[in-house]
Amino acid sequence: MSDKAQDLRDRASDVYDDARSWASDTRQEGRRRINDLSERGSARFQDGRSAVEDFVSENPLLVGVVGLAAGLLIGALLPRTRTEDENVGPWADEVRDQGLRYARDVTHRGREFVASALDPENLNAAVQRASGSEQPGNGAQGQASSPASAPKPH
Repeated sequence: MSDKAQDLRDRASDVYDDARSWASDTRQEGRRRINDLSERGSARFQDGRSAVEDFVSENPLLVGVVGLAAGLLIGALLPRTRTEDENVGPWADEVRDQGLRYARDVTHRGREFVASALDPENLNAAVQRASGSEQPGNGAQGQASSPASAPKPH
């Protein structure tokens, strides 16, 4: 009887050790996966940040104009104040309308530019420039045929 009890204790101990080992391995694998995903996410975030920084540094005027247009649009959408009515008076509507027209025009131009910038050919050229590695046979001919700064006709 005591041999059977000892045998059962040994089996229970083995099962417990196996379960503890499995749980530990599963936890370690989960940590490895989380660390891997974290590193990948960080790298992709850095790549995206670099792409935005490159875009801003290559197109500062466009970024400024789009920012100005957004500011004008937001300003035009805000309700007028009593002080504005007192100081600007009859010119407020005219200035507001001109600002809206300008914002719409710049927004339209910005959309066209973004559409051309997101063209697959232009994106590939920008990626090649950013990575500094031209593919063999693509030298200056590849750049001349699809410059990233020239918008495509629509």
